[in-house]
Amino acid sequence: ADEMGARIISMSLGSARTAGQGVHDGYETIARRLRQRSNGGVLMFAAAGNGSRRPHYREPVDDPAASPSILAVG
Repeated sequence: ADEMGARIISMSLGSARTAGQGVHDGYETIARRLRQRSNGGVLMFAAAGNGSRRPHYREPVDDPAASPSILAVG
């Protein structure tokens, strides 16, 4: 996507995380490389997840949205 000039990358994927689980290194590595290649001009975003059964229960943000370099949307 970056080589084709994309500036916004929407990732329609996700994997559940447990409370306290660290960020998946693979997603963060890709996001950082894209940010470096494009001088910060690529925005990556992903769904925060759909596992919550509110109002009684909340789950952590899913991967890849949990990565600091990826914008989580709800």
